[in-house]
Amino acid sequence: MESKRLDNAALAAGISPNYINAHGKPQSISAETKRRLLDAMHQRTATKVAVTPVPNVMVYTSGK
Repeated sequence: MESKRLDNAALAAGISPNYINAHGKPQSISAETKRRLLDAMHQRTATKVAVTPVPNVMVYTSGK
C-alpha cells in the first residue's frame, strides 16, 4: 500500500500519525505499525465506506 493511502486508511480508522513519547518528544508512527494496527482492526481496504443513517420514511395507514 503506498504511503499516502496507508496514511489515509490509518486516519480513517482513528490511528493517530504521531504521539508524545515518555520523554515528552513527538514521535511518528511507522508504516509497519500502521499496517499491523489496520490488520488487527480488520481494515484491509484503504478507504472506509461512510455509514449514513437510513433516509426518512413516511408511514401511511388506511382507515384510521
